[in-house]
Amino acid sequence: MPNNMEARVSGHESGGPSTLGEKLLEHARFPRNSGVLGSPSGRAEVVGSCGDSIEVSIRVENTRIAEVNALPHGCLFTVACASAMTQLAKGISLEKGLELLPEEVAGVLGGLPEDHLHCARMAINALHEAIGDHYGRNRADAASSPSFQRSLEPPGGKMMLKILLVSSEPKNLEAFSRALALDPRVSLIHTGSGDDALKIAGSEHPNLVVLDSAITGKALLKLVAELLAVDAMINTAVVSGMDEEEFHEAGEGLGIMARLPERPGAANAANLLAALKRIAGI
Repeated sequence: MPNNMEARVSGHESGGPSTLGEKLLEHARFPRNSGVLGSPSGRAEVVGSCGDSIEVSIRVENTRIAEVNALPHGCLFTVACASAMTQLAKGISLEKGLELLPEEVAGVLGGLPEDHLHCARMAINALHEAIGDHYGRNRADAASSPSFQRSLEPPGGKMMLKILLVSSEPKNLEAFSRALALDPRVSLIHTGSGDDALKIAGSEHPNLVVLDSAITGKALLKLVAELLAVDAMINTAVVSGMDEEEFHEAGEGLGIMARLPERPGAANAANLLAALKRIAGI
């Protein structure tokens, strides 16, 4: 493994190699099934709330995962979890693949620190989405999978709304976010990076992207245009200090759903959520 991974291991916030399990370190230093398959049966990339990502590609033969590769970008825990997930998934049926749990990934690694359990969830989510991508291309396999058919049903029979909040200063959207989280239909995703927002939009397909004026690496309205290039149907709301006329002129042609004031609050969240529900028909 390259030296930079060694440095990442020894300098990680959760402690040096002596505080981490041997199995975890082995998977981090020598990841299994690393890379991207050519002409895969299904692929997906998932970006975690921490900014790390895992791309998974699978090759399916007779409804079994004949090959599975993972390309992780992030900390040693993300690399190790991606590796462990491929070890669990290779050779099993698609149905069993959909039943794999993050706890099983953690088990292969001899356990994970509590603050890095999300890495195991990210690995499993990426696998499940890759299987879902395969099913989208192969209707016969999809129809024969009870687990996949159940996964199409929203929790409790209710449609969920995914909302991506993009801000490098989380406190700016704190009251707004807290109000949105009170609605049981809402699933929130957070990132501070414009580049990560584009990745998440492509993999998670949120119903709405809320862009704060504080974003790392991207000009605000340019990011709106780039999001539309990823998904032409995406809804966006933008926090801006411009007056109405100036904002309308600057954002012309971008189809922005709403302009929000600096540090939006509960009332702004309620109005935006009501409009979003009307669009979604719920």
